[in-house]
Amino acid sequence: MKKLLLLLLIVSTTVQAGQLDETVSVVTDYRFRGISQSNLEPSLANQLEYKDDSGLWVGNKLNTVSKQEYTNGLGTEADIYGGWHHQFSNDVRIFVGDYEYTYAGATQFNTNEVFAQIRFNMFTVKYYRSTTDYFNVPGTVGTQYFNLDNYMPIGNITLISHVGRTVSPVSSLSYTDWRIGPTINLEGIDFSATYYWNSGMSTAFKDVNTVDNRGLYRQAVVFSVSKSF
Repeated sequence: MKKLLLLLLIVSTTVQAGQLDETVSVVTDYRFRGISQSNLEPSLANQLEYKDDSGLWVGNKLNTVSKQEYTNGLGTEADIYGGWHHQFSNDVRIFVGDYEYTYAGATQFNTNEVFAQIRFNMFTVKYYRSTTDYFNVPGTVGTQYFNLDNYMPIGNITLISHVGRTVSPVSSLSYTDWRIGPTINLEGIDFSATYYWNSGMSTAFKDVNTVDNRGLYRQAVVFSVSKSF
């Protein structure tokens, strides 16, 4: 909460010099790196993000999550992130900073990562590294995540494809996640249908990510509707 208040204070004192965006969305399943965070059920999200010409970049994203997965929690996830961004003359943009996932009532799952990303043409490349245990799994400090996204315009549709690789110090928890699907903007609202699947999962990984006999890693098509302001 203190970090969130600090974030809002920074934004409120500088917002006149930059850009503040808000996005509200609903999805049929909240997936994080290919794994359902909402026990294969719908989820709501709200994101605030601020950037200015000095390079400041801060944001806060709220999601509803499963109380069965995040035991003793209130069913909410608050992602607080910030850092520095810069756009070069050739439209290449870089971001570096810190990202923290927090869970009210289930703080044992709180996780912090440092990250860097670069955006160019139709691609985004990202790298994350945890500075804490990874979502309450002992011995996972230093978990790495490598991410490549492609945004392919096809008429008024954007085909988004993704591949990510989680590399854990606990080798049985390393795996690869994939997704692909179209997004279309109609009257300022984005509609998307995304197919998710994972590969390279060990039996131990599947056991960790099974709740109520439901595999949170199972392949699925996820539909979403979002609006930015």
